[in-house]
Amino acid sequence: MKEIVQGQKKIILKFKKYFQKKSQLNSYNYCSLGSDSLGALKFKLSINFKKYFFSFLKEFIKELYSLGLIENIKIIKNCNSDRYENIILNWSFKSDFKKSFYDKYFNINSDNYKKILWLLVYMSNDYPNKLPQNTCIMHIKKNTDFRLNCFFKNIFFIMNNSKLPLRSIIFNFSQQLLISIHLNKIFTDNINFSKIKKFLLPYESQLFQKEIIHEIKKKQTNVKIIGYDHTAPQPMPINLFYDRFSPDLLLVGSKNKLKFNNVYLGWPKNKIKLMKSFRFKTNKDEFRKSILLPYALKNEKKHLKNMRILMEIMNIKTLSKFKIKIHPACQKKSDHLKFCNKIKNLKNFKYKKQLKKIDVNNVAIFFGQTTAIPLAIESGLNCYNICDDSKFDVYNSEFWKGIISIKINNYIFHYKIKNKDSLIWIDNKTNDFRKILKI
Repeated sequence: MKEIVQGQKKIILKFKKYFQKKSQLNSYNYCSLGSDSLGALKFKLSINFKKYFFSFLKEFIKELYSLGLIENIKIIKNCNSDRYENIILNWSFKSDFKKSFYDKYFNINSDNYKKILWLLVYMSNDYPNKLPQNTCIMHIKKNTDFRLNCFFKNIFFIMNNSKLPLRSIIFNFSQQLLISIHLNKIFTDNINFSKIKKFLLPYESQLFQKEIIHEIKKKQTNVKIIGYDHTAPQPMPINLFYDRFSPDLLLVGSKNKLKFNNVYLGWPKNKIKLMKSFRFKTNKDEFRKSILLPYALKNEKKHLKNMRILMEIMNIKTLSKFKIKIHPACQKKSDHLKFCNKIKNLKNFKYKKQLKKIDVNNVAIFFGQTTAIPLAIESGLNCYNICDDSKFDVYNSEFWKGIISIKINNYIFHYKIKNKDSLIWIDNKTNDFRKILKI
């Protein structure tokens, strides 16, 4: 594992130098290694241009194409912000609305917090039957297929409204930039921040989040901006690097995260605070006897080959006892469905009945990089990860003290928990959201 640790440290040092060159917000700021965002792939080009060029080009074309999939972005419910002390910026779907709005990131109900105004980015196409009073909702309406008129309409909108120099706009045409411009314009034009005490958001360092934070800081220095790092950690969460567009305070879910953000991502100690997860609960059954597929499928042949190797190590004949779970966003994708069937049909021809089998009741298997891995580790399960790229995908025991990380081969890694709350602090009993309002 030493070479993994050293390799990841070199990547972070390289990222620091790469990041220092960035002075403005654009389509490449969001640098999530877990989702292979456009920004992350551009950074990977600096590591190995030949290896990552086609992945970068594919993502660039995908972002460009996505401009033809967005019909419009508009407010479907406005609200007088003068009545509220605090604001939460968040995502929402139709399933989050019943009689009120349920915020699954902070695990609270809008009915119980009448002095909070929710600014919601609404992602479903159908509207809820009832829209709570303390919400302001901005709807991203998407087409089912590509439309040329929408593509050019969105291109011209970006050209007319982007703050980027004209010569660089052509390399920044993206869904990210389009949404960021719209959201920033709609929310900052319609919300009076002069009476607001706190502005909260589940923070991912996405472009629209940074743009809105920047506008608030320019308009009102009295508003305290608090970001909540709501996810379980990626192996190297470099998307959360600290800059002038970051929140005034970032709430993180473990001491390891606190240290990582301070040592590697540039966060001053007084700008980060340890806070238990609002979002997650410990649930072994969610991952027990499960095989989880990633959002982006890569290297299918390599994955199947390493799955057979893992079956041999575990000495199990088939995977019939496992539930295969496709990523929620990919349930209808043909490539994911085909890959799922290939896994179901795998057989271990080296199975030996007389040898001891691993107890699969406490096993979870993951393909690629996913933040579900830390949750399964914290649940006390034996976790196996079949990686795409170990340089970026592996949780090493130096960054994440308190876990046991074992290399089986260059693509298969085994994780176990040593000390609870090493990756994310989970408490099934209480919700400390009200403590944020007192910070």
